[in-house]
Amino acid sequence: MRSTMSLIVFVLAHPAVGLAADWVPDSVHFPADAGFADVKAFGAKGDGVTDDTAALQAAFAGKVHALYFPPGVYLVSDSIVTSTSKRYFIQGAGPAKSVIRLKDSAAGFGDPANPKAVLANEKTRINTGANGQAFRNSYHDLAIEVGAGNPGAIGLMYFNNNQGTIHNVTIRSLNPEKRGKAGLALIQNWPGPALVRYLKIEGFDYGIWSTIGQYSFVFEHLHLREQRVAGIHNAKQKLAIRGFKSENRVPAIQDASGFTVLIDAEFTGGAAEAAVVSQGQLFVRNLRTQGYPQAIESTAAKVAGPAVEEFASGEVATLFDGPKKSLNLPVEEAPAFTSSNPEDWANVTKFGAVPGGGDATAAVQKAIDSGKPIVYFPHGSYGIEGTVHVRGAVRRIDCLESQIDSGGGAGPLWRIADGDSPFVIIERYEGTYQSKRLSFEHASQRTLVLRTMIPRGEFYANTVKGGKLFLDDVCAGTMKFDGQTVFARQANPENQGTKVQNDGGTFWCLGLKTEKAGTILATTGGGRTEVLGGYFYYNRGKPGGAAPLVNVDSSVSVIATLTGAGGTLIQETRADVVKTLGKWPHLYVGQK
Repeated sequence: MRSTMSLIVFVLAHPAVGLAADWVPDSVHFPADAGFADVKAFGAKGDGVTDDTAALQAAFAGKVHALYFPPGVYLVSDSIVTSTSKRYFIQGAGPAKSVIRLKDSAAGFGDPANPKAVLANEKTRINTGANGQAFRNSYHDLAIEVGAGNPGAIGLMYFNNNQGTIHNVTIRSLNPEKRGKAGLALIQNWPGPALVRYLKIEGFDYGIWSTIGQYSFVFEHLHLREQRVAGIHNAKQKLAIRGFKSENRVPAIQDASGFTVLIDAEFTGGAAEAAVVSQGQLFVRNLRTQGYPQAIESTAAKVAGPAVEEFASGEVATLFDGPKKSLNLPVEEAPAFTSSNPEDWANVTKFGAVPGGGDATAAVQKAIDSGKPIVYFPHGSYGIEGTVHVRGAVRRIDCLESQIDSGGGAGPLWRIADGDSPFVIIERYEGTYQSKRLSFEHASQRTLVLRTMIPRGEFYANTVKGGKLFLDDVCAGTMKFDGQTVFARQANPENQGTKVQNDGGTFWCLGLKTEKAGTILATTGGGRTEVLGGYFYYNRGKPGGAAPLVNVDSSVSVIATLTGAGGTLIQETRADVVKTLGKWPHLYVGQK
């Protein structure tokens, strides 16, 4: 009997402690004609008995970078490594369905001093990589298990730049003593930025082991348990973390020299040490602890538990009189929609779109107007020269990591019009470098969700005020918001000039990473802007011109690191009185 189950989740304000939302499924529907290569076509059995190492190595070393793991247990005895450092898309059927399992006592995985990864992007050695071009590597909806007798094993050694996602993934040690070096390792030059959401890690010395300083990572809805040394070990990296649940008898966070922003967390279990042990820079808000002698032990102070409302280890700067605390804006989750009924999915190729063919505008529009709630692009390359009107019954457009070339067209690529659904989701694509026109015109007040994409060209403009926008793992150009409410996770604008303009709206961002000189954030018209973690990188262009941070009669709080800029770093105006700051603080607050 065909399943007709669909899953709709609407926008909700965050609870007191932002733990993982309930909607993330253990099993997901993935269309058979999605254009991803089935690893069983390479000879993998997925029966939990056959050694699938050679078959998976062949799959990962081929020209096809979009791979699907159908339900099964894929037993391996060696590392599975991608052939190149970028654009690998690994998709499972859900962490309870698609499992990659390292054999017990596998050769080469026995020494924690010389760890070895089960899965890795291009290389398995520490401090390799170093190209900064590892774009869009993503792992969705699967589990990685490490069998007993592998104390040097790393579940996933992840290497990514600009935009990439780990989503709905479970990594666990099957050893009774929870042995293994790390669940997730960020130890290759240079990892980040990327968005890691709905990650569960059980066991290992470290749940997350991070040793490289660039370029920032965002974690949301993270669940770590039964680590042997620390939940997270962070040296040098910039981490922004929200909704972190730790169940451990060791510190949840061990920050050696990093920059860690932590909000909405719950750490239970307890240890002789504090829940958070930090020798780096630290910002904490809304932390709850249980069983630890104190909540925080940092170089700046010791903070008792069980509750920490807000703590900053460094200087909090204000230019006018006002509170020296973050804005603490309300946070909302993006709406979600999926269905396991194939009748709800419209394939654009069935309406005339041809991967690698001509202009697919008319075909895509027919798919959207078909009345199906989900429209999808089988993985490939598509040209769209006209404007696609997003309207009618469609709730979600999944481009399945395709490339969309809109370089020869005029007008916006996507126009978000009114429709039957109160929201629409567009996700998983990359524009070409020839794409120069506007990617998104938000011409409606209904909620828009944009995630896991590098659209290129001009990014976004709203022609109707008052709508909501969610940005999850988006690398793009200028982000210009006029009277909008925006919630962003891992936003990465890399254009010259002003990166984010908030005129009279609300912009909340967990992890903002930028490149090139110019104003990073300009908030005007009584807007509200809050940035929690990130990295402002003046690597190209002449520093010393426009201030990176501009606040005109608005309310702003920013905690992030900045390198390469000089001169005036913060400029705040109130009632025509202008004040500036030439030193970058730990936390800047300017509340109207």
